[in-house]
This record gives sequence, C-alpha cells and structure tokens, in this order.
Amino acid sequence: MTPILLALLLQAAPAVADDDVPDDAAQDTADGDTLDDLADEAARALAPLADAWQRARTRCGPDPGIVTPIALGATPSRDWNDACLQVLLDVAGRGTVGFPAVGLSRRLELARGRLELGLLGPGPLSARIAFIATRSAPPNGYLGIDGEAIVPRLRIAEARADWAKAGLTVAAGVVDDLWLMSLQSRWGLRYIAPMVDQQTGLAFRADVGAWAGWSAPRGIASLAVSVTGGEGDTLRDRNNGVNTAGLLVVKPLAWRDDARRDGVLSVGVYGRDGSRGIDRARDYRVGGFAIWQHRWIGVGASTIHGWGLDGDASQTPSALSAWVRTGTDLPAIGWARIDRFCAERGVPESATLSWRVGGGPLLPWRANPERFAPLYVAVGYEGERRGALAAPVAGAPAVVHELWLQLGARFGVTVPVTPVGSGAAP
Repeated sequence: MTPILLALLLQAAPAVADDDVPDDAAQDTADGDTLDDLADEAARALAPLADAWQRARTRCGPDPGIVTPIALGATPSRDWNDACLQVLLDVAGRGTVGFPAVGLSRRLELARGRLELGLLGPGPLSARIAFIATRSAPPNGYLGIDGEAIVPRLRIAEARADWAKAGLTVAAGVVDDLWLMSLQSRWGLRYIAPMVDQQTGLAFRADVGAWAGWSAPRGIASLAVSVTGGEGDTLRDRNNGVNTAGLLVVKPLAWRDDARRDGVLSVGVYGRDGSRGIDRARDYRVGGFAIWQHRWIGVGASTIHGWGLDGDASQTPSALSAWVRTGTDLPAIGWARIDRFCAERGVPESATLSWRVGGGPLLPWRANPERFAPLYVAVGYEGERRGALAAPVAGAPAVVHELWLQLGARFGVTVPVTPVGSGAAP
C-alpha cells in the first residue's frame, strides 16, 4: 500500500516555482485540497479490501462459532463453493500462593494453553481439531518427555455435518462429552476453572466415538445421543463394551422474541450407560442441571450421580455445583462457585467441599455479546475442605487456601478459504 500512496502524493503535489510562493492562506487551502484528494483516493483504493472483508463476515460470520460445539443445529449450511477457516488461541499464565505453606506453596504455571482450528463448509460439512498444552509428567511423578517438558496433546479431532433447517447434527472422531460440554459452555469460564465433573473424573472431556443430535426451532429443545469407547481421550479401549449416553435440554422461554433481553432458562437431564477398564467395571451416570443466562448475569446449578469411578465398580460418587457469574455484556468477568464431590454417597468423610470467587477486567471491552475481549486480568481465591477419607495423603491439611493472579489472552479469527477436495491432496 505504501507505493500506491507515494504515487498519489507525487501526482497530487502542485508544481510551484521558486519565485511563485503562495501566501499562508493560499498554502493552507492548497494543503486542504491535497489532503481531501488523498483521502478520496485512499478510500477508493481501500474499497475492494473493505468489500472483501464484508463478504468474509457474510460468508463466515464474525466469530468462531465452532468452538461451542454442542449447540445442535446451530452451524448454518453453506454454499458448496464457500468455506471458512476458524482459529482460536487461548493462553493464560497464573501465579499462585497457597496456605498453609505445605510443600510447593508458591508456583508459576501455564494455566491455559489451547489451539483450535475449525473448517466450516463447504455445504453442511465442518471439521475441527484442538490441541492443549500439558505437562508431560504427572502431578505426583517425575518421569516425562525431555525432563518434564510441556508438550502439545490432541484434545479434539472431529468431523461434523449440520443440516440447520432440519435441526440435525452428526459428528465422529475424538468428540466432546455431551454432558460436560453442554454444562461447560453455559458456565462460560473454563479458562478460569473446569467443572468439578471433569476435575474428579466423573466425566471425560472427550472420547473416541460419535454423536448425533436434533434441535427444535429456536432451540426450544434439543436431544443428543452418543456412542463412545468409554476410556476417555487419554486411554485406548480396555474392553469390548461401549458407552452410550443421552442428553435432553429444554429452553421453555426460548420461543420469545425478547428471550435474550429477559434471559434464557435451560433445563437438562443426562444419562450414561457404560463400563471401564479390563474388567468392564460399571460406569453409569445420571445428572441434571438448571441454568439461567442473561446478558448481565448467569446463575446455574448441576448435579451428577455415578455408579463406578476410575474402573472401580464399588464406588458411588456424586457431585453438586452451584455458581453465579457475570454476563457477556459487562466489561469484566466475575464469579462465585461452590462444589461438593463425594467419592461415596452417604459417607460424609469422603466428601470434598471447594469454593472459589474472583474477578477482573476485560481488555479492551466491546459491548458486543457475540465477541469476547481478547485480554483479561483476573484475581481469584479458592478454598477446599477435605473429609478424613478424602485427604490425598495421610497428615495433609484438612483445609487449604489459594490466592492467584492470572493474565490471559483469547483470540479468534475467521478467514474465507477455497475448498479443496480430498483427491487433490498429495
């Protein structure tokens, strides 16, 4: 663009003789005319770029919508000549101080590292792949890759088709867990803390398998069913069984034209039949949630009960979570959440009660509920009370506290691309 502007400057500059210097007023008028001409020429030169950007927004939408996958039937069908590449980068660093000061009470960590690529189109087709950054050594071990290096790990690899008019969706590959993703997308602050279901192993973040769903007009109700291997995304199958699960979500007020202004109530029920491990230990789940989402505030509660955990059929775990958080129209994030996990229902000594509260500004803030601010700074406090049977090691403190500071960035872009058939690949 610099050569174009330079040529415009040379063409627009008036030829002035040494003995014909205009007075100050005339010079100001000439400068003003020159600047106006330059502005007009620049606007004409940039017009094709602006038109292309507008076409990209029309074809692809302003944001990466594929990063909220369990929105059944939400991805519109596209023309077979259109395709869009969507990229989401989510990174955060955190410094933590814990007390009482037992063991490693001060630490710096990569709290969030995720790269997700999605290809929308042509037509109803889409695909996405996601990687997360993870420490190659386990929390209680020292055997890793290249010491204990942070390495990328595949999280999602999904092929998907959406027929929006019919409200139908099918997906296969390494896919999201129906319960966890539906709950997590409504919690909305995964980059601050995962759901207690994932933290305790009651739900897998992803698994190898497939799912299909149907969504009623305006999303009043949606139903999804899945078939997965049952060992999560970190282990290969240990037995010949499969896990089958179903999720029903009802939004009783979604039919109203002013639903977003007044808030959206979602009520969901979930069930899973499955097994885990070499011995095909039972691994059943039943859960439900009720969540109200408003542009200024969100409130939710969920519970899940299980029979079997981590390959142990004798365990009967359960979890309860309740939270309140800021809405998407506010220039900051804030939250308060309480979780209770019990490894054995009816045994209070096996329970762990945790609570967390915090907040911080979004930078810069944009009053657009469909876009997130790219930067945020958050300060949080977390506490945990463990029962006598829930302590990680004998003699560990029953109550622990943490204060932390987190700086994060979440960037998403959408770019129109030309689809290439699989036959063109080398």
